[in-house]
Amino acid sequence: MTEFGVYDEFTYYAARTLSMNKWENGNDELFRLAKNVRGWGRIHAVQYLRPETQEIRDWLLYEGSDNRVLPQYSSDICLQKSEAESRLDSALSAEEFEAVGELIRASLESGPCPGITNASALLPKFLEKGKEFGVDPGLREMIEKAQP
Repeated sequence: MTEFGVYDEFTYYAARTLSMNKWENGNDELFRLAKNVRGWGRIHAVQYLRPETQEIRDWLLYEGSDNRVLPQYSSDICLQKSEAESRLDSALSAEEFEAVGELIRASLESGPCPGITNASALLPKFLEKGKEFGVDPGLREMIEKAQP
C-alpha cells in the first residue's frame, strides 16, 4: 500500500485505506508514508494520521505542515494532533515553543481558508508562555493584526 501511496496522486487513497482499523500496523505505515511525501500527499496523510505515539505527535509538531503546497493546509490539524495546547500547559522546550509558534503563524496567515482556524484559541496560552521564551517580533505583529 505504501509503495502506491508515495505518489502524491494516490496518497489520499492509500492514507484513507491505511487509516481503517482493518490494517495491522496501518497507522505506523501511514506515518512512514507521511514522512516520505511532500506535496498534497503529505497534506492528506497528516489528515488521516492518528497521533498514537509521542514520536508521531512530535513529528506533527515539527514537520507535519512542511509541504510543497501551503503549510496552512495542515497547520491547524498539526496543532491539534501534536497536542500543542497541552504542551503549552506544561514545561516545554524552546524548540517546542518555537514549533508551536510556527504552526500558529501558519494557521493565522492568509491561506486557502482564511479565518477558519482554531489557532486563535491558543494565543492566550502561547503569549503567556512567551514570557518565558520571548515571542518572535514577526509573530507578535501578526497576532496584533489578527485581534479584532
